[in-house]
Amino acid sequence: QIDVVRESVVLPSLRAGDLLVVSDVGAYNFSQSMQFIQLRPPVVLLKDGRAARYYEFKTDKPLYMDAKYQLTYDDGAAPDHYGWKQPARFDAIAKAYEDAKAGRAPAPPAPVTEKIVRKILAELDADGRWISVYAGERLVGQPKFAAGFKFLDSAVFAKNAEALGEFVRSTKK
Repeated sequence: QIDVVRESVVLPSLRAGDLLVVSDVGAYNFSQSMQFIQLRPPVVLLKDGRAARYYEFKTDKPLYMDAKYQLTYDDGAAPDHYGWKQPARFDAIAKAYEDAKAGRAPAPPAPVTEKIVRKILAELDADGRWISVYAGERLVGQPKFAAGFKFLDSAVFAKNAEALGEFVRSTKK
């Protein structure tokens, strides 16, 4: 199994009715798209400069689903709660490649300070969870929620777990 958000991390306990949002990981990204089962599809830019999430095998036509989740080539009827088109980010990929080729290392992340750790820990609820509150932002792959809806966001969890791990690592020097 290659779908790992972060190894050796225990998720906080969940209660009935809790919602866990897993943002942009695993098979829903180009990097994990069936890479061990078949050849990876090429990325074909759409007219608006974005890339479709899915492409038809062998024809490279962008694929979408309509409101009844039937495959279609027409993005006009696609439900809007799913990220059918994504930014291509080719410029950033090309720059990172050129920097690596030239031996330029990426800028190190800002150090995680005790103040940041205290803020992260203070944001935990009584059950040890980081609760996000929906404020109208786009949640890929999720239905629309009412403003104020509370959920667990995997991106928040991963960012906080990584920061806490980096702080622990940096204090062991």
